[in-house]
Amino acid sequence: MEHRKQRQAPGKWPVLGRVLAPWISALLLAWVIASPAVGATIHVPSEQPTIQTGIDAAMDGDVVVVAPGVYTGSGNRDIQFNGKAIELRSSGGRDVTIIDCQGSPEDPHRGFNFYLTGETSASIVDGFTIENGYGVEYGGGIQMAQSRPWVRNCRVRQCDSEFGGGGIDGGGGTLENVEFVSCSTNNFWGTAIDCQFLLSDSYGLSIWEGSTLTRCVVAGNRRGLCLRAGGAGSHNLEDCTIVGNGGMGLEVQLTENSVLRNCTIAANQGYEVDFHNWGASGVAFERCIIWDFCPGVMDVRIPPNNGFITFECCDVDPDRILDQSENGLVIYIGPSIALDPLFCHPAECFAAPTMEGDYYLQPGSPCLAESSPCGEQIGSLGGPCEISGVADSEGVIPRLRLSFPSGVQGGGVLRYQLEGETRTPMDAMIVDLRGRRIASWRVDGGADGELTWEFGEGGVHLRSGVYFLRVTAGGGANAAGKFVWVDR
Repeated sequence: MEHRKQRQAPGKWPVLGRVLAPWISALLLAWVIASPAVGATIHVPSEQPTIQTGIDAAMDGDVVVVAPGVYTGSGNRDIQFNGKAIELRSSGGRDVTIIDCQGSPEDPHRGFNFYLTGETSASIVDGFTIENGYGVEYGGGIQMAQSRPWVRNCRVRQCDSEFGGGGIDGGGGTLENVEFVSCSTNNFWGTAIDCQFLLSDSYGLSIWEGSTLTRCVVAGNRRGLCLRAGGAGSHNLEDCTIVGNGGMGLEVQLTENSVLRNCTIAANQGYEVDFHNWGASGVAFERCIIWDFCPGVMDVRIPPNNGFITFECCDVDPDRILDQSENGLVIYIGPSIALDPLFCHPAECFAAPTMEGDYYLQPGSPCLAESSPCGEQIGSLGGPCEISGVADSEGVIPRLRLSFPSGVQGGGVLRYQLEGETRTPMDAMIVDLRGRRIASWRVDGGADGELTWEFGEGGVHLRSGVYFLRVTAGGGANAAGKFVWVDR
């Protein structure tokens, strides 16, 4: 006997369905309302002619994607988000996507203007080079005020302003993997992660209002890093490297309860750390290296009108601390040392401002974790940097010395010299400040004189920044040197 299901009359629900239907409808409506909208993608210049028109056409949640190229003129400088929660990113990265502001005192233009427009971390700039900006009063590259955008994977170079903040002025936002090269003093408060502040004609960086710096480098500037007015929120620096600056390495002004952890402050001209006459109090150094090799130069100066300063498990020489406070304000918490940290290749005495020098640690350094008094690494850069010669296959110990025609490299070619000789081929590599291998190649045995590595060789694109070149022969690292690469 054939069994057939009874059909429900149109518009009728079973009893259970009639009970649940309103609830199901309400849940579906709530899900639709709560589900985030999928933002649109706007392409520049294929869909919108300029970066600004792309932003103007976007709504919160949209992404504006900019193709590789050099962007100039109206609509491609003085760029504003106007408070929108959007992402502006390049498709090819900062090496090939350049905003050329073409600014000057007579015709000022900056890259980005986040001025009193209320952006948050949902407002993102990712993957651009900003160059040749000039700001009226402040902020030649980027200006921020009462806004908190997230700027990442960018480069700001050769930017200036009337009164300061050439690369950036203002803050509140987040900088991540941003390089500032050859800009006048950078003024910032907020959070900076994996950033580099290099080759400024004044301070490399001046921070305010309680800022956090992590794994940042301040090097080769006329003056180093200045901590200012941190009492409102205190400054926190961790794993930062402040080396090769003129004037001083770290200047502390009106700063209270700030902490520096695992920082290396070395080979700066003048004082490594200078507490300004305006006063500071409660500044703590934990697992830091503060060291200078120049005879007759004090490493730390503490003038009157300053509060207490503490050192915990640091490498700092008490005999090179000039305490003018007359109040015994230097406090040592636990064991510290006053020993040569054994850097791999520190810069020559009084060479600052310079980008020369390698501040990783040699084997046997008292600052390595296995040797330090607290069982933890002291300073920002570890080791070892094996620099001793190792016999090659024919029993000859190569004695190589690596040098550069200039500490600053660019123009598509890395130029270096090997003084010495080995009969076997050698391996060369470029590593970044975090020890990551960027490129490697072979060098013929017996090579001498000037050698070159072509930019882009092997598909490698070297971004502007600080790098190390290491050449090894016979299984040992025999030569190493630091250089600054400027992508021109």
